[in-house]
Amino acid sequence: MKRIKFISIAISLLLVLVLLMSSCGLTGPAYEGKSKDFETDDLKITLTNRFFESENEERDFFFLSTTCGATGFKEHYSTMFESKNATIADYASLMRQANSQMNPSEIKVEEGLTYVECTGNDNDGEEWTYFLTFLRNGDYFWTVQFHCMTEEYEEFKPYFFEWANSISFK
Repeated sequence: MKRIKFISIAISLLLVLVLLMSSCGLTGPAYEGKSKDFETDDLKITLTNRFFESENEERDFFFLSTTCGATGFKEHYSTMFESKNATIADYASLMRQANSQMNPSEIKVEEGLTYVECTGNDNDGEEWTYFLTFLRNGDYFWTVQFHCMTEEYEEFKPYFFEWANSISFK
């Protein structure tokens, strides 16, 4: 009798958890959620309510969903260039070289963004595609990366453009 009661409580809790996740918008593709602004000390980005903030000491921001992610980090121009006159194209070229193990595409400029696309496998052998866009704000260059499973990339790509173009600096 105790075992049946335990099982029914466990199933009830599981159902409640699923319902809560559904009502919070955390399930399903990230692009199907409602627009939601996320802010850091440096910028604001509009994603959807299917994202949540995650901790990552190597990044200035790290937002995840169950189907994709958005991360970003900044670097002062002086860590890579001697002159303040370095351009986004210069920075993109360095970042492309730094990610050469992931077979990055040529640098592309489209919809106001400078970006490269690359792929890599995770520890489980699953292939992911990364959309790295490069921005500049004052003395800082930014790499903002969106990623998803390679098989879903073409579906996500228009949203990666939308989300990257929503970035505003403070």
